[in-house]
Amino acid sequence: YKTKEYIMTYEFGEKEKLPTIILIHGYAGSAITFYPLYKYLKGKFHVICFDLLGMGCSSRPEFLADSTKEAGLFFVESLEQWRKEMKLEKMTLACHSLGCYIAVKYAFKYPDRVDRMVLLSPLGVEKNLTKYSETFRRADTDAIFIRK
Repeated sequence: YKTKEYIMTYEFGEKEKLPTIILIHGYAGSAITFYPLYKYLKGKFHVICFDLLGMGCSSRPEFLADSTKEAGLFFVESLEQWRKEMKLEKMTLACHSLGCYIAVKYAFKYPDRVDRMVLLSPLGVEKNLTKYSETFRRADTDAIFIRK
């Protein structure tokens, strides 16, 4: 995906035959974080992973956020622009650390765009998300939380 800024994206697996899963890495990581998982996902999923803006091989835009809310929106909106460019209607997200924070924020803002989420060692995500279960239920979203 390329605009003024670009998000380096990697894909493998048969897009037409397999369910798609999107992998989102954590802080200061990159898509290579998930390399050990590829052998388990191969043949079962069409896998898309990308480097978040400012990380990995993606561009490093000027970051002017003055609050955590603005910082969260920076990543949420870049994910939404990426989704549009990739022409993905609904996404199954598997995320790690900061990627979980971004995915949960994204799901609250765009619940109709998320099918399922797998959160691996989520950073900045409340332990008890049951109070939000109505949001996910309304969006027909399944969420699995794996905490260290």
